[in-house]
Amino acid sequence: MNARSRQWERYRQLAQVLVRHGFDMLVDRLELGAHLPLSARLKARLAPSPLPWPDRVRQVLVDLGPVWIKMGQLASIRGDLLPRELVEALRNLQDAVEPFPSEQALAVVEAQWQRPVHELVSDWDPLPLATASIGQVYAGRLHDGTEVVIKVRRPGIVAQAEADLEIARRLAWLAERRWTRARELEIGRLMDELVDTLREEFDFRTEARNTDRAFRALGQVPGHRVPKVMAGLSGPEVLVMTRLAGIKLNDREGLVAQGLDPALAARRFVEGLYRQVFVDGFFHADPHPGNVHVDPWGSILWLDWGLAGHLSEAMRSHSARLIIAMTQGNSAGVVQALLNLSAAPSDVDRAGLLAAVDRLRRRYYDAPLEQFQLGEALMELLEVAHRFHLRIPTEYALLAKAALIADGIVRELAPTTSLLEFGRPLAGQIARQQLDPRRWAGRVPELVWSWGEEGLKLPSRIGQALDTLGRGKFVLQLEDDHLDRLLEHWGHLVARITAALLLGAMMVALGLIQGRGAVFGWSRAVLQWAFLAMLGLSGFVVVRALWRGHL
Repeated sequence: MNARSRQWERYRQLAQVLVRHGFDMLVDRLELGAHLPLSARLKARLAPSPLPWPDRVRQVLVDLGPVWIKMGQLASIRGDLLPRELVEALRNLQDAVEPFPSEQALAVVEAQWQRPVHELVSDWDPLPLATASIGQVYAGRLHDGTEVVIKVRRPGIVAQAEADLEIARRLAWLAERRWTRARELEIGRLMDELVDTLREEFDFRTEARNTDRAFRALGQVPGHRVPKVMAGLSGPEVLVMTRLAGIKLNDREGLVAQGLDPALAARRFVEGLYRQVFVDGFFHADPHPGNVHVDPWGSILWLDWGLAGHLSEAMRSHSARLIIAMTQGNSAGVVQALLNLSAAPSDVDRAGLLAAVDRLRRRYYDAPLEQFQLGEALMELLEVAHRFHLRIPTEYALLAKAALIADGIVRELAPTTSLLEFGRPLAGQIARQQLDPRRWAGRVPELVWSWGEEGLKLPSRIGQALDTLGRGKFVLQLEDDHLDRLLEHWGHLVARITAALLLGAMMVALGLIQGRGAVFGWSRAVLQWAFLAMLGLSGFVVVRALWRGHL
């Protein structure tokens, strides 16, 4: 069967599955009717499905196979874009796929290693530990005695995936052209994101890089362990890592049976997650109990790094400010944080956004901190942001999903507390790290360079402005009634700019002091006293301006 015939057959299967689950209107809208026999449509109408539409969507994905199941699982992350009932249904998607024969797995491994398996592995258990849509996991032992897990990609999955992903992409953009609601949800852009993420997951080198980064950042922290990747044995189709044995994090009875405190396990889990998000800027985006275990000594085992979130320093700062504003019930602060972390249109309805956030605040802020459900609150906040056309980066949706999962785990293990209650002792540490002058010291050259570039641009910009004035293309009209108010406003603005520049200069000076032992031949002690004097003078200037109402 050639490629064109295979594509036609796949469209026919898609049309039949949609009709079988009651989506015959969708078949017509997506121009799939030509692929559907009339008998199939009649049969579906005679026996309609009694399930709600979100559950029928889930069944469609299950019937279409591993690639579509994986797409549904990834789509469940975007609670800010998709209807809540659909997101809940997609979260229940399981990898209900048949295992493939171990002989095929061995063939894949030997093809990548370019040698027989027994030359590198002394013991291979032919019974898989786990079977998923992308691959299977086996237990083994290397000749040096190291216990390992060997993850093998499902044969033929990439070729099948590419065909299905192109079909899904085409249908998503067609739906966006045909339906207003699909355009509002930006289905085409969402599908492009899903396709790109899935392509990364099909290449095990992505998970290897994520696991290696997590091992370097978190694996050496007491109470936390991450598998070590065997780089020489890993590639796009096979991933080999050290095996870490433990029980699922939410197995409360199992923890107690091993003499472990469930509340302590929950606290340690939250500490690890906070560190990943706010310190490392790299976090496990799917920390459900199947991926997070506890070993007999109480250490948290962070497994399966196929899906991870990456936060820049600015994103970490915005995230921390958002969460702090939420827990303080500061609606204006939440709005500002949302605008900072999103791509907001110039005509955003700030008053409407503030009112929507304030309604959300009243729902959550009245609850005690130990009952504050951070994950659910973040999900609802992202929904509000989408309603006001704020484009939120995918990383924040991943963060909200991770928080939602963590909330559930904490409630299972320590019902009288919450994710925020456990994280509260870490807030001071995170704040100190954010304000640590040593973090600014490394950025001083970058800041100086940036300011220097802006300074070099200033003469040309002044020249452009004068040229515009000279050609009579600039009109300034002032009303006498408002002149005093306008001048007062400009006075306040200049004062604030001056204060900001003063603060910036102080930060640069502090960075230089912390980052170097001596500057221009002056000792650090002399520089520190000079800085304190400048700090006192600056404080006097700012307080005086505030007292006179100039700031």
